[in-house]
Amino acid sequence: MIAEKKKRDDIRKQAEELVASWVLVETNEGTYGATECRRAVGCGDPQFGNYHIYARVGDGRRRHEGCDKASAPGYARHFSREFSARQAELVALRKKLDR
Repeated sequence: MIAEKKKRDDIRKQAEELVASWVLVETNEGTYGATECRRAVGCGDPQFGNYHIYARVGDGRRRHEGCDKASAPGYARHFSREFSARQAELVALRKKLDR
């Protein structure tokens, strides 16, 4: 009985950590050079042209960091598989808790 409760508590803790975690879903990092960056954002340092978009696993809320996506140089690289995998993991953990 105690082992069962500890196992459920561990599953619940894993699920809570997943709900609160952020996963990178889009970036343009590494897709452009200094010249393209200078044209797009006015600075030749590629770090100033980077943007990152993260999604929260629990509710799908998005967070943007870096330069404006509309004026960013390069092209967008999407990482939706990682996000989908984390959401599937969360669903599986919730099903275990419902049993």
